[in-house]
Amino acid sequence: GEWRRALDLLAEMQRQGLSPNCNSFNSAISACGRAGELDTALELLSTGMRAAGVEPDVVSWSAAIAACQRRGEWRRALELLDGMRRQGVAPNERTFGAAISACAKGGAPPERALELLAEMRSSGLRVTQVAVSAAISACGAAGDWKAALFLLDEIRRSGASSSLAGREAGA
Repeated sequence: GEWRRALDLLAEMQRQGLSPNCNSFNSAISACGRAGELDTALELLSTGMRAAGVEPDVVSWSAAIAACQRRGEWRRALELLDGMRRQGVAPNERTFGAAISACAKGGAPPERALELLAEMRSSGLRVTQVAVSAAISACGAAGDWKAALFLLDEIRRSGASSSLAGREAGA
């Protein structure tokens, strides 16, 4: 698959005496994540990049968190989110969107998704449709319809387009 080709390319670069850069690793982490190869994606982030002397950037961390999201591994996603902060890398909209989606897909308590959404706002980041949709899904999956409806009302009050609000509601 694509993920194996990405790993082969990294290995070939090193055999040829070329140093893979952050973009090379980010592509491989993303490919592994899309293929459901979570452990391989996380190994590239934690071991492969460091061994090559490459520091993970926000794209690296976000790709690894997205890999967790695809598997519903919300705890691991949140551990990575904490890890990136400890490394001095600030999460962006995609990072939060993937982490909140991991919470929704993995059955995390809805409070976790709502906390991340609040943190996203307080960080001054644009709250994305992906993030809000995932938070609504997390609330709905837990049967917390009051919180889900509150988020929908908030979308409407904030002046978001009616088409966005309709999509958030599953229309």
